[in-house]
Amino acid sequence: MTAALDDLAARGVRVKALEWEGSAEGFFMRALSLFGEYQVSVEYGDEWYSDFTGNADGRSIRLSSNQDGPVVPQAAAQADYEACIMAALEVTP
Repeated sequence: MTAALDDLAARGVRVKALEWEGSAEGFFMRALSLFGEYQVSVEYGDEWYSDFTGNADGRSIRLSSNQDGPVVPQAAAQADYEACIMAALEVTP
């Protein structure tokens, strides 16, 4: 982050958290954003994944995977979402 964006963060400006639908017990959760859809799901038995599919170009990327539940994949999705928003901001003096 640049110094200007760090200054915004210090003033309490932050990116809202993604709002997840579904449940870990159902092994599938999703969050819709302006850019596309984030999904957290179980594949191959016990491996949790987070994926992103973009609205504009339909790109699909795997963000993370682990065997410890949905927390890490959800955090990876949130970090990607925040990075997309912060990359679009420009703070002028």
